[in-house]
Amino acid sequence: MADSLDNLSAATGLSRGTMLELFAEAKANNQRLSACPWHDFEPLPGAKVVFGQPAKYRCKHCAGEVDRHAYHWHEQGRRAKATP
Repeated sequence: MADSLDNLSAATGLSRGTMLELFAEAKANNQRLSACPWHDFEPLPGAKVVFGQPAKYRCKHCAGEVDRHAYHWHEQGRRAKATP
């Protein structure tokens, strides 16, 4: 009997094992980011540049990675906290 993962595998062409590996990597990244008390992001070396901005960033403290959208909103939050 097929399950959701089998359906996704058929739709994407990714093997079940590959999808499970990707899920485990995403879960570990989320745990690193959630446990970090203070992010200090820098562009991921070799990251593709999109609209003049790196597509991915890595925290210097926890090694968690985010895309450029998450980085943008993180920086907006930092600026808002810094404004009296």
